[in-house]
Amino acid sequence: MKYFKIIFILGLVGIFNPSCTKELDLDDDTQLKIEKQGKLEKLDLLFDLAFNDPEKAEVDFENFLQTELITETQNFLSDPDVNNKYTLTKLAIQLNVDHSKALASLDKKSLFNIYKKMYEVDLSNRTLWGSIPEQLKQGEQLKKFEAKMTEIGDSYKKVIAEFKEKSQVDAAITEIDWWGGIFAYKPDFSKFYSGSFSFKLNKDKSWDYDSFFFIPAIPKIGALAGAQEEKEFNPELLLSPLQYEVYGDRIFFHFHIKNNYDYESQSGKLERVWNYEYKYVLKDGTLVLSEPRILNYMFPALISIGYDDPVFKTNYLEPFMGFEKDIVLSAM
Repeated sequence: MKYFKIIFILGLVGIFNPSCTKELDLDDDTQLKIEKQGKLEKLDLLFDLAFNDPEKAEVDFENFLQTELITETQNFLSDPDVNNKYTLTKLAIQLNVDHSKALASLDKKSLFNIYKKMYEVDLSNRTLWGSIPEQLKQGEQLKKFEAKMTEIGDSYKKVIAEFKEKSQVDAAITEIDWWGGIFAYKPDFSKFYSGSFSFKLNKDKSWDYDSFFFIPAIPKIGALAGAQEEKEFNPELLLSPLQYEVYGDRIFFHFHIKNNYDYESQSGKLERVWNYEYKYVLKDGTLVLSEPRILNYMFPALISIGYDDPVFKTNYLEPFMGFEKDIVLSAM
């Protein structure tokens, strides 16, 4: 009995004394699972950091990739769960970093340029969203990603609203019925363009529409999207009221048109936006429009071209369009 007590006491000492315990041996699969969980948790932290400090998140993410996700003995990106989380985190960082850079470099002097940047950002962000793995298109992280997309879109809408609030009206061109026509054709006479302008600009920046020729948006050579035209435009299709803006010697027209595509007849088009900017001047009682810039956005196609684009003369060959020439509108 005496020896039994001694053995029992020694046993207790062995249990509670760490120096006497033997480390737990983990098999390779268990060890790998523990390491994998650590990588997933780190990616979650980097995902959150992307929304608070995107520049730091970008640096930390690259270091994490090179030092922990891919090592000499292990490539954790070969695991589907880690790879999906890696992709989502990378997209979140790009979403936030791109927004920070784009907003900082935004040209706020031209409404045309503001809209162009907004559409470029929207196209990029929607493409990023489409790249999110299907397995992760649910849950709180997706909601956070989508909320940031909405926030980014709202930031551009705010800039546009502030621009419009500050812009002035040129009384000399308002409350007058302006009318004029345009005619152009391909060199081989295979296609003709004939359009008219007939409208009145109001002092509240609205305008009364009778006709407005949508100069076709012809993309740069090699673009995925083909030329876009707006035929038989109906103001009832507008998603926002007709408005114009004047800034400096430029006049800007904006058209946001609803989806009127009919799948059975395969006619109409998806939701789209047309923006036109012209240099304008009053000359001998006429309103002269020149130096056109054209912006057409119908996701996922964005076409931006104008007089200042090197390929403008290539795409709008004389006398194919003749849109480099002035458009002269007379007062009726």
